[in-house]
Amino acid sequence: MECFRRNCMNEYHTRHSFLGFVFLFLFISIANAEQAGIQPRIVGGEPADNNEWPATVALLKKATVDLVESGVATDANGNLIPVAQANRVAQFCGGSLISSKWVLTAAHCMFPNGTLLSATDLLALTGTSNLLQGGERMVVSNIYIHPNFNSETKDSDIALLELAGDAPAPAQPISLFPGAPGDGADATVVGWGARNFDNSDPLNPIIDDFPQQLHEVIVPVVDSPDCKIAYPGLITDNMICAGYLEGSKDACQGDSGGPLMIGQGSSAQQIGIVSFGKGCALPEVYGVYTRVEKFAEWIASLTSGSVINQPPVADFIARCNSAGKGCNVVGAFGVYQFTATGSHDPDGQIVSYHWDFGDGATEASRFPNASHRYLAAGNYIVTLTVTDNNGLTSSVSQTIVMIEFVPPHFDSSVIDIVTVNDLTIEVDTKTEGSLGNSDVCSDAARCVATM
Repeated sequence: MECFRRNCMNEYHTRHSFLGFVFLFLFISIANAEQAGIQPRIVGGEPADNNEWPATVALLKKATVDLVESGVATDANGNLIPVAQANRVAQFCGGSLISSKWVLTAAHCMFPNGTLLSATDLLALTGTSNLLQGGERMVVSNIYIHPNFNSETKDSDIALLELAGDAPAPAQPISLFPGAPGDGADATVVGWGARNFDNSDPLNPIIDDFPQQLHEVIVPVVDSPDCKIAYPGLITDNMICAGYLEGSKDACQGDSGGPLMIGQGSSAQQIGIVSFGKGCALPEVYGVYTRVEKFAEWIASLTSGSVINQPPVADFIARCNSAGKGCNVVGAFGVYQFTATGSHDPDGQIVSYHWDFGDGATEASRFPNASHRYLAAGNYIVTLTVTDNNGLTSSVSQTIVMIEFVPPHFDSSVIDIVTVNDLTIEVDTKTEGSLGNSDVCSDAARCVATM
């Protein structure tokens, strides 16, 4: 079954109601898992260092926090749940801080029972990697679900939570990656979700192992065609997949809404949101994530520019100025046209294009196109740097090749005269290095050509 990574069960709090039972029978669970061939799963990751991922947010159900902290909450065996366990018991989804008061998460996390939660049902725990210590519980003032979210198709699985105040340090917002990473790029997914999961029985809560410490796992980005094979008819352009063909490493239940990132620590950028998958870490299927770059405009429209400014994306095409031969020949044509209309800024606009043509010449303009004539043969590294309206820059380079122009060899010894299309042409049939018969002559009346 394909299920959202919040939970495969009917109610998200079901796993919490069994938490004490899980603790009590953990050694039995591990033994059963080994016998059943179920691998410990984030799934397949390891504990993250404290504050290694400072943008990560744990979403808590406020009613559960209040109940545990009242001192009367009990587990399945009737044992009192310690007050210190309140965050751990109440955590049901993840999120990421994208500005001091905005949290990005999965839309499906807001519908635990098919009914939209209210902001007063939630707390956002920021600034900690450990659910049992540290951090700041933030009040949520508003919930925004993407208007195209579809719980059946799982498309547009994205939501924004507005906090009532600014999240204090050590919490630190993460920037959103502008564009899509290359296939095979290493990405990191983090969360407090299940480290063990019974793929043969998704409703079995005993096998689940939910950590107090944030966990991380590295998974490669998977190209769309491969992911579409794993999930026929489900994958859209708003999704990105990550994982291993052989399985073993993946996000799992309870990780929903958390970030998929490239880069490390404070330099990390978010590319996805944990959304859904078939089981956890199964072979030949992958984890599916909401592709955040597809929703940059929607995010900006709600956050009113409070989200960290995204850098622009530089891109250009280099073309000779002639479709004929010799367009990269010094002395004949020697002019290249550069087109940067593919450059863009996900949350603003590009205000300048700076060209370094690789031969010491440069050009700056607010327009995306440029041209340059090269005067000597050689390899030239052309670099475009674009700057957005908030001062961020991005660069990209390409190498072009210019070759020396070799003029045709003319010989005064004319062997024959031929007439082509009523044009008399003197033809040298012996001289090597003369123009080929497909070349255009500069003097159409006297063209020495090799026949």
